Amino acid sequence: MRSDGRGASARALAPSCARERLKLLGALLSTIVSFTGCSLLLHSDPSQCENDSDCPIRGSAFANHVCRAGTCVAASIIDPSGDAGRDSSADSMAEAGAEASSMADALAEAGVEAEAMAPAGCTSNSDCTPQSPTHSEVACNPDSHACVQLTTDECPFVIGDFSGATAPPLFLGAFATLPANGAQSHPSYLNYTLAIEEFTFAGGIPAGRGNGLRMPVAIVCNPDADVDGAMVHLTSELHVPAIVAALDSVTLRRTFLNDSSGVFMVNPFGADSTLTALTTERRLWHMLGQPSDDAPAYAAYFGRLESYVRTLQNLGSNPLRVATITATATVTQDLAAAVSPVLRWNGQSLDANKAAGLYKNISIDSILNNNTPLSAIDVSPAVTTLLDFKPNILVSFASAEFAKLLQVLEVQWTSSASNPNPVYLIGPYNQASQTLLNWINVGSAGPTEDRRKRVAGIGVASTSDTHVLSAYENRFLGRFTDGQPALGQENYYDAMYFAVYSIVGAGRVPNLTGADVAQGMVRLLSGTSYDMGPASLGNVFGALGAPNGSISLFGTLGAPYFSLSQGARVGEGSVYCVKRNPDLSPGYAYDVLRVSPSADGGTPGLEGSFSCYSM
Repeated sequence: MRSDGRGASARALAPSCARERLKLLGALLSTIVSFTGCSLLLHSDPSQCENDSDCPIRGSAFANHVCRAGTCVAASIIDPSGDAGRDSSADSMAEAGAEASSMADALAEAGVEAEAMAPAGCTSNSDCTPQSPTHSEVACNPDSHACVQLTTDECPFVIGDFSGATAPPLFLGAFATLPANGAQSHPSYLNYTLAIEEFTFAGGIPAGRGNGLRMPVAIVCNPDADVDGAMVHLTSELHVPAIVAALDSVTLRRTFLNDSSGVFMVNPFGADSTLTALTTERRLWHMLGQPSDDAPAYAAYFGRLESYVRTLQNLGSNPLRVATITATATVTQDLAAAVSPVLRWNGQSLDANKAAGLYKNISIDSILNNNTPLSAIDVSPAVTTLLDFKPNILVSFASAEFAKLLQVLEVQWTSSASNPNPVYLIGPYNQASQTLLNWINVGSAGPTEDRRKRVAGIGVASTSDTHVLSAYENRFLGRFTDGQPALGQENYYDAMYFAVYSIVGAGRVPNLTGADVAQGMVRLLSGTSYDMGPASLGNVFGALGAPNGSISLFGTLGAPYFSLSQGARVGEGSVYCVKRNPDLSPGYAYDVLRVSPSADGGTPGLEGSFSCYSM
């Protein structure tokens, strides 16, 4: 789902339009039919799809796509061989002539000191024997001269060239969503692949001991497998200095606290209060923002929404009734806690409306808690309460469970002039919900327009400066020609770039640690601005190679506005709505209204054009 940092004009964000994300987010996944620079990073609702038939109805861009782990992916991307131990990019490199060569020779060519090449075990990959017949990826570690088993059941893939033919490998870890029937097709895996390949094609990175280049190689692990076992493999067996940790917040917090190696972690998603409260020594960073970042957008939009609802429902001067649905996950409760104090209607605060009987909050179980299946969530008590309360506006501080509740509520609601159907203000964890779009698209033209005009949302704003994002999209679609539906989850790409550049920024230390990489990350947050991507690799390497050199790494999410104390991107919310696509199917229009700071420091305003319907 996304979300973040800002200057007055260029504010980077986070779960862009993206995955239910949340396990998280998102991924954030999951994209707009005609992508226009909006980021779906917040993987708001749990998924783009529930089965293969959900994909074609999203529009022509999703033709010949199938549903994998809640994301529509091109059938052509899925590896039909099911070879869970071999990365396609490694195969293509081998086919291109990247044959295994002597690691000692490669190190010598790279300029590594003689003592680093002292034989203490293996000297090339050919000296090593796989420990498992199902995992053939082994390598000779160029630093320790010890054979290492790269892949395991928990970590079944390798992205990058570990042959040593061009430069000796430097290993890092990455967690990616790996659907059982298309393990290498998810946007997380595709984005990691694109990023690593860009460093590979450049010949490597100036990192690690010595003066030569090293080849970044990502060991990809499954967050749905044994995460603790995967961490042991990454930190104790491979001794990786950094991990791109695409994990839900509960698992990420536990994993970070249990890690004794001091590894550096980049979370592609946003941060809830359980993560920002950690003492991390700058070893944990979050590409997207916090739920509280969206509060100003709620404050700025709610007055406009009240005026719209009063006209739509012919309320006149009658008091407006508002209900909120708060899911029992930390991230959704964080959102409710941040937004509730800034909401005003009927000319008074939420607390004053509550005292007058004009506000009610209803709690509901969340799919974001311990992977609770949606089918296990009972919405009937909440629906009964809502039918009795009769809200004019229903606000979602929830994820997919809200879409389920909404459909049940609408069936049971008895609509009349004195009891009109509610208007729904959905949130950042619904902003990619295909379920809501399907509900809007059911029925005749009349009812569907009525439903469409009763839905708007507050989501995570994408960057307003899209030059890096646009260039990335072109490269992504050039590499993955059927990858249009995977766009909007560029937070994975940025996370891998920040991890690799942080390793470069750590300098030429003999034994690279997470603490070293943490210092390298700080060097990416201020200084001369350089764009993320292959065109600026040389300039970035040069700047970071200078004594005390630092840069401002401008990524697909925008400028690197991060809270140094919390490690989270400083995000911003924006307004989104449901439009009609050219084929008349409903689709989300993101960032239609953006927050504009108040000149006198008061409640912020909004700028932009709400184009989905007249308000």
